[in-house]
Amino acid sequence: MIICMGYIRFGDDVINQLKAAMERQLLVTRAEDGCEHYSYSVDVLDPDLLLINERWRDDASMMVHVETAQSSEFAMLAGPLIKEICIKAYESGKVRTLIGA
Repeated sequence: MIICMGYIRFGDDVINQLKAAMERQLLVTRAEDGCEHYSYSVDVLDPDLLLINERWRDDASMMVHVETAQSSEFAMLAGPLIKEICIKAYESGKVRTLIGA
């Protein structure tokens, strides 16, 4: 399992301007083979900080995602608006439920 977590910092109100494109990216990505979880959220204390949370079955499925046309289109649209970005991938072989189902 590959877990990707990170953030993208945008300028004022850019996240709202990208909302439709982010929705398309989420819908397409969630339907990809090997995608177990894919979400964006906005930091409660920083409305210009987009948090990214992904979980992939394996490295191969994550790399296929990176190469898709939808990912390229989103990168071309959002790329020039990014002020700072950091996304890291972690490999995991163990999962424990801490709370809930």
